[in-house]
Amino acid sequence: MTNKPRILVVTHQFTPHVSPRTTRWSILCEELSNRGYEVHVITGTRQNQNKNKGYKVEYFGSDRLGTLIESTRKASNDLEENNIIKEIFFFIVKKFYRLVYRSFAWPDYSMFWFFSVRRNISNIPDYDIMISVSLPFTSHLAAYSINKKKRKRWIMDIGDPFYLKKDAPENNKFLYSYLNKYFENKLYKDATKVVFTHTESMEYHKKTFSALKEKSSVLPPVFHTKKNDISNNFDYNKTPLKVAYFGILTTGVRTPDNFLSFINDLDLKGIEFHWYTNQDSRKMIESTYSKLPYNYFHDLVTRDEALYLMHNEYHALLNLGNQNPFQLPSKVIEYISTGKPIVHFSEIMDDPAEAILKGKSNSIIINKNTNLDQVKKEFKEKMFSDNDISSFDCYNSFSVVNELLKLI
Repeated sequence: MTNKPRILVVTHQFTPHVSPRTTRWSILCEELSNRGYEVHVITGTRQNQNKNKGYKVEYFGSDRLGTLIESTRKASNDLEENNIIKEIFFFIVKKFYRLVYRSFAWPDYSMFWFFSVRRNISNIPDYDIMISVSLPFTSHLAAYSINKKKRKRWIMDIGDPFYLKKDAPENNKFLYSYLNKYFENKLYKDATKVVFTHTESMEYHKKTFSALKEKSSVLPPVFHTKKNDISNNFDYNKTPLKVAYFGILTTGVRTPDNFLSFINDLDLKGIEFHWYTNQDSRKMIESTYSKLPYNYFHDLVTRDEALYLMHNEYHALLNLGNQNPFQLPSKVIEYISTGKPIVHFSEIMDDPAEAILKGKSNSIIINKNTNLDQVKKEFKEKMFSDNDISSFDCYNSFSVVNELLKLI
């Protein structure tokens, strides 16, 4: 028997789905489990049964609906070129799906998962601490429903804004703006603690939601790496020079236009950009600079695959800053953990990622007004591994879990 509290994590998205939130909580759950905490995750992401995580993960959802959506998405992504009829078909299906969901879904695309959780509520194990994770916001609604009678300690972990999200909103703001604010405020009042990944996001929310003033904290982005994961043996002299981006792009939040325009003007010879991203992001890149020869596209990969590629295949890693200071691209912390050079493009003056990267000796920080000759010089001088990441220890899994336990 243990006197450590039992922890229930409620998150619609979880591994093997690839996203900043799933990476964050798979790392934190592993660290908690390694310390002897009993951790149970309920999720709307179907699981690989052969994975031994050290903590329990249970899928709540519709196998039939999940299979249909995943099969349709895979068929769309695997389309052969020049198959015009299938291209048109999947284009119409996607447009219809997005139109319906963006017009009527509330609180977001995962709204039906709430009912899956309710149907399985008798199967949810008892807990002492509950943690709910967004995106999507449905995770918090499901957690509220679970905890309504039990009234156990509840920590909300907030990813992107919900009501306050101006660009790429989670639902139809014209229909649901009042409802969004009402329920977000209601859940903040009911929660024991609410955590954000960085101060700018926390302060931004506190201006609108007074309930947060006494119960909000920062729980920073996290990486989990071993000392020998630093890329000491990479040959930075080999050519061509390869830079990789891992993640997705979002209109109005994170776009490639200004970066690609800058790189086009920079006119670096012998450089390749490799994009590990989804189809929509690829179209954003191709529609703007489709004739540039040095863009190469790959499917999204798992975190373990991404880390292997970062260490062994690429000279540098690319981070594109958001167009607001309230959303932090958390992949930058994982990038730092590799020791590899990081090319960061800032879209705004108060970019929180830029503030973090200024402490790294091999960061190349640029914006649309940066001197081109200076950047060319840095591309030559900063191609080395930064072995000293001790100043970023506050982001490692051990430190972040220590901060989490203070809240518990």
